[in-house]
Amino acid sequence: MHFYFFSMSRYFILSLLLCFFSISSSIAQVKLPAFFSSHMIFQQKSQAKVWGWDCPYSTIFLKGSWGAKSKTVADEHGRWSTTISTPAAGGPFSLSIKGSTKILLKDILIGEVWFCSGQSNMYMPLKGYSNQPVEGANSAILKSSKYLIRYFQQEKSAALSPKATAAGKWFISNTKNSPDFSAVAYFFAQQLSEALNVPIGIIQSSVGGSPIAAWLSESARQQLQLPSAPQKFQSDDLKKQRKWPTVLYNSMIHPFEGFTIKGMLWYQGESDVTAPSRYASCFSTLIQDYRQQWEMPEMPFYFVQIAPYGYLKANAGFLREAQAQVAETVKNTGMVVTTDLGEKAHIHPRKKQAVGQRLAYWALVHQYGFEGLQCKSPKLDKIKKDGEHVLKLFFQNARYGLSTFGGSTDGFSIAGKDRHFYPAKVVFNKDRSLSLSSDLVEHPVAVRYCFSSAQAGNFYNNAHLPLQPFRTDQ
Repeated sequence: MHFYFFSMSRYFILSLLLCFFSISSSIAQVKLPAFFSSHMIFQQKSQAKVWGWDCPYSTIFLKGSWGAKSKTVADEHGRWSTTISTPAAGGPFSLSIKGSTKILLKDILIGEVWFCSGQSNMYMPLKGYSNQPVEGANSAILKSSKYLIRYFQQEKSAALSPKATAAGKWFISNTKNSPDFSAVAYFFAQQLSEALNVPIGIIQSSVGGSPIAAWLSESARQQLQLPSAPQKFQSDDLKKQRKWPTVLYNSMIHPFEGFTIKGMLWYQGESDVTAPSRYASCFSTLIQDYRQQWEMPEMPFYFVQIAPYGYLKANAGFLREAQAQVAETVKNTGMVVTTDLGEKAHIHPRKKQAVGQRLAYWALVHQYGFEGLQCKSPKLDKIKKDGEHVLKLFFQNARYGLSTFGGSTDGFSIAGKDRHFYPAKVVFNKDRSLSLSSDLVEHPVAVRYCFSSAQAGNFYNNAHLPLQPFRTDQ
């Protein structure tokens, strides 16, 4: 018994000493990552993960005003982590976190939380860029106060090793704050809010001009045998730092790993248009790696295929093909087609509302069970010869056939064995197929649709979802 008392006393004294030294280093208090703060949103009906730092071995108590409690003990480094049960959507609530000190988080909502990442087209705010507006932005901003949307903006940065915490804050959706919200993320959240009638949380972590390699973790980089980042940055300019593998993952993704979310949205690829051959493997590896890091093997991952734009150094059709390959081969993914939304002279298309809504359709169908709603773009199913001079095309996800909604029938081209492609004449058939022919191609063998950098598409299914670009030749 004396030995037990002595051991406990020594443990207590050791804890006090550790806490004393922690006080000297200014960390002897409950500290939280920036995204655990007032005005945040927790994922509803979940075991929401919460973590932070305090004195080593200190006991941490969590109590939500919705009735849930949790308790844990910090490790020898002061790091602690626990989960707390969340109810169905609602609020506002508060959450008290008590350790060496006490923190009270106020005005917490509980609803649906989505993580949004990518490059400048995901980051592009409702207020637009210089000489590059977002269509319908003023009306969206005017109405933004009516939606229970909360938006966390992660500050842009790069790092050579994984960061423990993020830099940013939660914003309430209103006319003052929403102009700075990602347009794609906002329109996605707005569509979900209208359909679900619950609070929507968006975490936005994007960097313009970033290649996909910069968003890979170190383990993913090694798996793909990509070059490593330098031991030291040679410049403080983010534009120069962002080109290296892993550096954006370290600062923009790693701090959030484990934060309980419903799924992820991704809009990136423009910076890899000259290197499509490795994009599919990089992208599929990234998705699987993020799922592993979040411990969500079935995590929904919805992404945007890059839009038409006048790239000078490459045919963007090959990058879109790589993106489509990921959608076909990686489970629980969905791709938004944007052949109708691009602008040849601007890499940042103004029609962001359609992008956000199309992303929302994927979530509403597959995560929230909305029957009768369509989310999948039509795509080529099969091709048949119809005599010597005509190719007949059949499509998936187009139950009632295709329509141009009054637009042109441009976009299709056909070729013979000489591999020279010419614009095709298009005929709509009663069996919902299309017949293609050209006076310049006597015996057609191959078809392409919008398989170029800037060709706009006008073919849709009845839900006004655009036909996916494709080629039948290899």
